[in-house]
Amino acid sequence: MIRGLSCCLVALALGSAVGCANRPVPPAPASSADVGVTPSAALNPSDPPDGAPIATGVRTGDAALLLWFDHLVKPIGMDSGWYDAHSGGRTDGPQPSMAWLPGERPADCFQIIVEVPMPEGDLLDLGFLIAPAASVLMTDRGSTAQAGIAAWSRDPGVVAFWIRRHGKPVGQRDTTVTQDTPEFTAVDPHGKTLCRQAFISAYKDIPQRQDG
Repeated sequence: MIRGLSCCLVALALGSAVGCANRPVPPAPASSADVGVTPSAALNPSDPPDGAPIATGVRTGDAALLLWFDHLVKPIGMDSGWYDAHSGGRTDGPQPSMAWLPGERPADCFQIIVEVPMPEGDLLDLGFLIAPAASVLMTDRGSTAQAGIAAWSRDPGVVAFWIRRHGKPVGQRDTTVTQDTPEFTAVDPHGKTLCRQAFISAYKDIPQRQDG
């Protein structure tokens, strides 16, 4: 997997994010009991996670995807890894192909969105935002679906999200918004829109993690 979804934040610059609105009650953080897979190896020893890992429920074969927050990029970043659902060992899994991130990292709202082509033929979009989001919605070609979310165990105002979709992959040349551009919307517990972000291309290559 990539060396921290967060490391992309220091590498590339394109796109924008709209500042979030008022901060009502945030979602409850994920607990360690939600992980579902007990890793038998350290989660990225070169930059250990801060807080409990997050079970996404995303699996391909026996490989299950975990997310966790770290500090590779200050003040907070996100990393991920695939783990065998039975043994808990690190295993191979689908790799990211594209991402969006802001040119200058905002204090709140969407921080990064990454796309992972899945072997089953669909796409996995994931990322995180700094906002008290009770839900994250993804609109793609006129259809809207709700993403899975989980708050950071250290700060419920930091929220990871993920969703699988069938549609057009985001390509390197997709740098402007069109009718085929997926859009993510963060919503507060009262149904108020906090911020939106179109998933457009921000760079060509995602640096690969070297420590496994």
